Amino acid sequence: IGITPEHLVGVWVGNADGEGRPGLTGLNVAAPIMFKVFKQLPRDKWFSEPQNRMTSVTVCRQSGHMAGVNCPDQDTLHVPQNAHRSTSCPFHQLVHLDSLEDYRVSSGCYAVSDMKNVPWFVLPPIQEWYYKRKNPTYRPLPPFRKDCLVNAIQNIAVIYPKNGSGIFIPRNLNGSWEKVVFEIAHRQPETLVYWHLDNEFIGTTQFEHNFEVSAAAGQHTMTVVDEKGESVSWRFEALEK
Repeated sequence: IGITPEHLVGVWVGNADGEGRPGLTGLNVAAPIMFKVFKQLPRDKWFSEPQNRMTSVTVCRQSGHMAGVNCPDQDTLHVPQNAHRSTSCPFHQLVHLDSLEDYRVSSGCYAVSDMKNVPWFVLPPIQEWYYKRKNPTYRPLPPFRKDCLVNAIQNIAVIYPKNGSGIFIPRNLNGSWEKVVFEIAHRQPETLVYWHLDNEFIGTTQFEHNFEVSAAAGQHTMTVVDEKGESVSWRFEALEK
């Protein structure tokens, strides 16, 4: 279905009873016909913006949320009036760095007068993992200096499989179990991560944190521990059928 200020065009391509057919999709089949129909119709003026129901707001350029006090890169958008009720950007936070801006520090290990307080765009670990693949300019949080206390920011998140998942693990022709690739995201990929299946050490990863796992049918617990002691555990069920 397409609409202009003067015309509405609907196109149906498919079986009369509504049953789907492989490869017959609206995007690939119906849409091209709809645009051909519009080309045969008189050209209309486009929709006018309802100025009396719009307002200008300041947003964070990186996240699109309403700009907060820690958003250094801002933009102005013309949006519906109710949009100003949305929350401010939750992804920008003020981080405390040493004078060279190489490490995060705290007042327990570093002079407050020498700290640099820098606004930083910080995504949760899994969002960060995906975001970096399309945005090479994204800057991960610097690590804490070794003599400083580590705060409660989570560095590890599970990508697959999620806690409580049931996953099918097939057998080979010789009866042995196949392997399934488990994957986590780590804010600092260069960190060494140790993998444990049911409290038994099975290997390490670095940079690319995915690991081939073979498990017999039943309930299991996977635990990953990085070289700095942070850990995450989750349960999964291996399904034979």
